[in-house]
Amino acid sequence: MQRIDTPDGLFVDGDPFNDILGTLVTAAWLNSIQQEVAGVIEGLGFTLDSSKTNQLLTAIETLIEARAGEYLIDTGTVNAYVVALNPAVSSYPTGQTVKFRAVHANTGACTLNAGAGAVPLVRDDGTALQSGDIAPASIVTATYDAPTNSFLVNSIVLSQLGALARLGIGAGLQNVSGNLALKLLGPLATDANGNLTLGIGSGLQNSAGSLALKLASAGPLSIDGSGELAFGAGNGFQVTNGNLGLQLADSSLRVGASGVQSSEPVANLSGTVAVTASSNTEKFVGTGTLNLAATAGLWNGFRFSAFANGGTITLTPNAADKFVGGSAGASFTLPVATSAEFVCDGAGNWVLLYQTSTAASSSGAQYINAATILTKGEYLVDTANSRFTCLLPASPTLGQSLTFEDVNGSWGRNPWVLGNNGSTIMGYNASLTINVADQKFTIWFNGTTWRLV
Repeated sequence: MQRIDTPDGLFVDGDPFNDILGTLVTAAWLNSIQQEVAGVIEGLGFTLDSSKTNQLLTAIETLIEARAGEYLIDTGTVNAYVVALNPAVSSYPTGQTVKFRAVHANTGACTLNAGAGAVPLVRDDGTALQSGDIAPASIVTATYDAPTNSFLVNSIVLSQLGALARLGIGAGLQNVSGNLALKLLGPLATDANGNLTLGIGSGLQNSAGSLALKLASAGPLSIDGSGELAFGAGNGFQVTNGNLGLQLADSSLRVGASGVQSSEPVANLSGTVAVTASSNTEKFVGTGTLNLAATAGLWNGFRFSAFANGGTITLTPNAADKFVGGSAGASFTLPVATSAEFVCDGAGNWVLLYQTSTAASSSGAQYINAATILTKGEYLVDTANSRFTCLLPASPTLGQSLTFEDVNGSWGRNPWVLGNNGSTIMGYNASLTINVADQKFTIWFNGTTWRLV
């Protein structure tokens, strides 16, 4: 570059009134300025464009970015990348790593010249780069491999995505007859038939055009003889009328198109029946004796119901347990044509959730739609037209319980308040606001506080 050709190297304004000539701008000076500016732009690999007025700024920002990011600027042409290492090298040692910003997108096989001559720039598997594998202005890192005399790109490139996404040696996504296939090795692998396996003989497989889960052998989770996913004998996922269902051996739970469905197992009661922790039956119908001597083995929250049909039902606890706040070891009699539901507190007490007075009153529920002082039993709470407060009993007794149901689906838009009335709820001295619709819950008094069941 040169300064303007004046005695002081500065421009001077002309003044015709005082016979002062302005500085003459020569072609040599203009060419010098032009070459300086164009040299920065072109030196960073950009092509001069008369429609742009920010190329010098872009070039300077690129140079600053390169210095800060510790990468070199490519000064080569399409498919022939050139960078200058500092200090310069006369040969490439194995492991020599070069990081540069590519000015041009590639259109095919490429070379890289980092000062010791141009050598092939290839994918990390040693094969030639394909068109579009290097995007313009992208940062490329490559490592020299002496045995092949080439620079290997250190990352997966675009042309590899459809054929291989590495998931370990020999594993990945592969293109098989135009289809994307997953190949795995090790504990999660594909077998000789191309099935995804989860250990020997198990995995995902294509069965008559459908994706099926195959498990190695019978066990807690297996495939039964009907091709169903089983959870122990007779259980599993089943397709019924086009719906996927979860079928358990006792039919107690099914997940189908209509959601989770619970079917309460029923047992006919005759004579004496023992209720244990392994009991699947939750409802007993008939007449006789239910022996609950194994109460200590039942968990907190274990519940069952009974309907005295054709006679009474006698419920007998073990010697240390109590029924509905009665004496230890004392039996509880359920009158004929009545039903009741009980829950175990896990500490030797059976709590009565509800009991009907006659067979006709199947739930013994009371309908309320205004403020009420509660006593015991089941309440159908309707807040469709107003919000109100219901007070718990002022002097509750051990085992006293109340059940509430959103009979009109209105609790969400019109919450109601369960007033603690001097007692605590779950240990807190505060009332409980009920604001979730379509719910049913039970609360019982354990002698110290009201607890939600």
